[in-house]
Amino acid sequence: SGFEIGFLVLFHVLYGGFNVPRLVKCDMKPCPNTVDCYISKPTEKKIFLYLVVVTSALCILLNFCELVYLIFKHMTKFYLKRYSGLEPAGELECKDPHCGGQDNRLANGAVVPHQKSIRNDPERSEGAVPAV
Repeated sequence: SGFEIGFLVLFHVLYGGFNVPRLVKCDMKPCPNTVDCYISKPTEKKIFLYLVVVTSALCILLNFCELVYLIFKHMTKFYLKRYSGLEPAGELECKDPHCGGQDNRLANGAVVPHQKSIRNDPERSEGAVPAV
């Protein structure tokens, strides 16, 4: 973005704006006196120049939007860790031995604690005799 902005400012300063004149008064060497210099196809050059300026401005805008998004994402992750003790849903790993590697997130991203399976609980299995 810095290069884009730098080149746009430099172009604007060097050429006095983003306009392409049809006629330029030239008095530099090798011309002995002031002469009229006509620029070939100034309208096409102006259209191309405006296209380049708009493209550069769009790139600057998109870079700025990406920067804002990354800052917002980082701050959201930081506040989720700090205030709720949970990490964002995309980075959760199941550390519970009863989940069997299963994901513990609902479709909306909410975290659901894993329940013990009846098969793995010796007190609730079908063949167990209840204690009296």
